[in-house]
Amino acid sequence: GIEASNTIPKPTEWIVEGVLPKQFNTCIAGTTGSKKSMWAIQLALSVANGEKEFCSNPIKTSGMKVLYIDTEIGQDELHRRYRKIKNHMDWQGDENWLMMSKGGITMDIWEQAEEMIAIYRPELVVIDSMYNATSVSDFSKATGMSKVTDALSIIKDKYGVTILLVAHFNKGGHDQGLSIDRMQGSAVFQNWIEFQILMIQTNIQDFNLFQVAKTRGVRHDKTFIGLKWDDFWFTAKGVIDDISPYLVTEHKKRKWTTILEDLPEQFDTNSWLNVFNSGFELSERTGKTW
Repeated sequence: GIEASNTIPKPTEWIVEGVLPKQFNTCIAGTTGSKKSMWAIQLALSVANGEKEFCSNPIKTSGMKVLYIDTEIGQDELHRRYRKIKNHMDWQGDENWLMMSKGGITMDIWEQAEEMIAIYRPELVVIDSMYNATSVSDFSKATGMSKVTDALSIIKDKYGVTILLVAHFNKGGHDQGLSIDRMQGSAVFQNWIEFQILMIQTNIQDFNLFQVAKTRGVRHDKTFIGLKWDDFWFTAKGVIDDISPYLVTEHKKRKWTTILEDLPEQFDTNSWLNVFNSGFELSERTGKTW
């Protein structure tokens, strides 16, 4: 107690301010097609190259060794993505960059990863994705999930690295938007994560929503950020105050349109419900929600 009272805790350091804290268990999770893997590669390359910022967030290092581990797309596609993304930079980061790929084979990568880390000594390790990085098949069970988080914790503690994982959302639930509960994995996984990022597609082509959903030990900024994807590059487009218009699916829009076509330019709730009830065998509550 005396020692704790007389010493000042080590402050949190950032690799990318507001996005990637140093030596934290960090995860980005998102919907299929949200290009979260592209986001992760762009971040990793930006850090390795000593860029000044990533998606308008200051990079607080002047170049850092990065190990990028692909477990999904294979060596050729990883190489293609690497080339296309680094074309947006004045690339000087070869000495700071190392990639390894095992494709989509289900197997544990921990021994191979540790060998590479021991030799190369990176400070940032990106694993894309967590689910193919292990032979564990059921991530909903605490026992299986603990094997993964234990393996990651051993590597992190032994080598002092920062870990960035790419994870997936469960299928469906699009109306939930950016919710950490959509992420695949048991409560063990959520508890292990110290800094959680979420990213989803919207109903606008190549426009995504981004949010920090959980933090530990740093200020939690819950702001929604719009990200534009163009020519293999993400740029931040500012704060989104109301995300609900971006979550409406085309299917739902078409349903709304069929009701609006039978209504005058000005109408009240009762008029809406009358047309709704004549066209859809659904509850009044659903009609009011629409």
